[in-house]
Amino acid sequence: MNDISAREGRAQGPGGADTRLITGAGAFSDDSTLPGQAHAAFLRAPVGSGLIRALDIAAAATAPGVVAVFTAADLPAAYRAAQPPPGMTPANFHVPPRPVFAHERIRHIGELLAIVIAETAKAAEDALELISLDIDPLDAVVDLEAALAPDAPLLWESLPGNVAFTWHAGDAPAAEAALAAASTISHVRLVNQRLVGNPLEPRAALASYDPGADRYVLQAGSQGVSAMRDQILPLLGLKPDQLRVLSRDVGGGFGIKSPAYAEYVALLFAARVLARPIKWLGTRGEAFMSDNQARDSIVEGWLGLDEQGNFLGLKVEMLGGLGGYIAGSGTVIATRNFA
Repeated sequence: MNDISAREGRAQGPGGADTRLITGAGAFSDDSTLPGQAHAAFLRAPVGSGLIRALDIAAAATAPGVVAVFTAADLPAAYRAAQPPPGMTPANFHVPPRPVFAHERIRHIGELLAIVIAETAKAAEDALELISLDIDPLDAVVDLEAALAPDAPLLWESLPGNVAFTWHAGDAPAAEAALAAASTISHVRLVNQRLVGNPLEPRAALASYDPGADRYVLQAGSQGVSAMRDQILPLLGLKPDQLRVLSRDVGGGFGIKSPAYAEYVALLFAARVLARPIKWLGTRGEAFMSDNQARDSIVEGWLGLDEQGNFLGLKVEMLGGLGGYIAGSGTVIATRNFA
């Protein structure tokens, strides 16, 4: 619970914060408003892999109620490569950066292509229909093992075999020796399906900018405001004291509200350029396409036992799907957490 929730919960008397939440007095991201705010909607990639041949925003930019439309041409910033997993260094961890807006190539369905800012949320949504988008779809692979096939289409030319990185832990030679000496080997293969988080409130945010102080404020449900702020800073070239992230009632997180998403960067950028607050409420459909997903792994294990059933050695191999880009804590979850 954050400080705001704690104070308000105590003020409610018996039941604490729960009383406030179940009586409609919660303060979620969509409850935040600011005078003069505009509303945002995002154009998202309709395919999982493809080449962007044309993106024409002229009609949308002049639609009723529209204030502005921004694309990669306006905001070419890209996320730095994800942090190396434990035991690896940047020298042997080469993961391509992730752009705020896709440019030339699409690498996952729902990837951001443009942001429309309008006087109302409906006007912004309507203007999305006026954007002319020409994409050459490319073959996409959604099965982990199929992605490793020699003839599988590559998502990144710089990552042969569609392998982002290979990570090891433990004493492999000792484990192999123990298995070789075992009288019995127990083997199991587990498929852990991909899943999406489905919180009570989808992701939402309100971005504002104070030109006098040269400071930004982002109000968004978060599972860690400091971590989210620190991820955004380099994308906008900011110092720590130039960005404040506020998070009140989160409405469910499940890990998907921890990282700084591209939407937040685009909203902050638009707030500065347009000199007015910008609000966005994501839909459930957007969440299923664009929120960070989880699991998606195939695990095989071999346990070596002697004649008395004592454990001699364990070998485990895990193949994990990290998607078009490595996001948030993906490197840690697929390595240290798993191990």
